[in-house]
Amino acid sequence: MKTSAQRLKKFYWWINERHRIYLNKLYERPWPWTKDEIMQTYKFTNVFRELDAETVKFHDRIDSLNLMQADKLYHMILFRAFNRAETYDMLTRGKTTHHTPAKMKRILHRNADKGKKIFTGAYIITNAGRSDSKIDIMCDALGVQWRGRRKIYEEMMTDGTMQGCTKILTAYPMQGPFTAYEVICDMRYQEGMLWNAPDRKKWANLGPGARRGINRIVSGKKKPNVYRTTEEYIEFMVEMLKTSPKYRGKHVPPLEMREIEHSLCEFDKWLRVHNNEGRPRSLYRRP
Repeated sequence: MKTSAQRLKKFYWWINERHRIYLNKLYERPWPWTKDEIMQTYKFTNVFRELDAETVKFHDRIDSLNLMQADKLYHMILFRAFNRAETYDMLTRGKTTHHTPAKMKRILHRNADKGKKIFTGAYIITNAGRSDSKIDIMCDALGVQWRGRRKIYEEMMTDGTMQGCTKILTAYPMQGPFTAYEVICDMRYQEGMLWNAPDRKKWANLGPGARRGINRIVSGKKKPNVYRTTEEYIEFMVEMLKTSPKYRGKHVPPLEMREIEHSLCEFDKWLRVHNNEGRPRSLYRRP
């Protein structure tokens, strides 16, 4: 039976192998980019979220705009509300952005009626218990956040931490911990915002997949929980981050808590296939 140390080593193998696939694809090396049949078959997101296709598209767009910081924050909120560059483009024309809920609704419903996809398939966006269409609910929420963007930005800059800023944003409609954290991670990579957030190596928004990943490393099983509190899980991730230089391949850049938390979730997905417990929904796009 494998020990927790062996399972931890396997986790870092997953990080090293997944990033090697990214590099092999980037440099247009011949398929297959990995010998691992599971990674050849199913889609697993990048170790570094900043390398994912939609995030790259967003940063290409926002970096080309000369926006005030509070307006830039709103563009981040707007993009992550749908997590699709195509939807973002529907609502923006350079610096001219359609901010009023009524206008956003007209634009998005018109495109939806043409069969165009509006929301991401990467994560679940609920109707927040309302019977209105998801488009209408999201546009109403974005109207609130557009009007409050300066207040939100000022509160975040006063706080200055990723954890605190995530909490600030979740006070607004349609901002759960997951989507708020995505926005905060965008801020983490914007100079003048959370570029040097003091907790970038001490805190991450713990999702259920990361919790299962830690359970597997500690006990070999996804259930039951090996720790009682969220704080204990985060402490474990902090310790994992400290060990990363020992296991991280030379081709992998330094990690932060974002990469540890996110990779734990993807590692859990990989183990589900490996252990015949289930299959991911998305297949990997082969060349």
